[in-house]
Amino acid sequence: MDKHVNPPHIAPLFTRHKAHLHAIRLQDQTWFCACDLGILMGMFLDGFRARKLAPDQRKTLWLERYGKAQKTLMVSESGALTQCR
Repeated sequence: MDKHVNPPHIAPLFTRHKAHLHAIRLQDQTWFCACDLGILMGMFLDGFRARKLAPDQRKTLWLERYGKAQKTLMVSESGALTQCR
């Protein structure tokens, strides 16, 4: 794990049809793990596809996933709705 000032965000794990989704609330906004969201939507949602979103619809955060701190691409709720179109 890289040395970073802030501890990683701890995201609750949601399960839907045996697929996992990590999601957190930051400043009254919901953010979803892009990789998990892509699996649930049946698409590969990576950094390349997320670059098509507005800068305020994507961010990279330290997130505790499966017991490890990982740098994770997150997509806002509005960004998730944009991907559904």
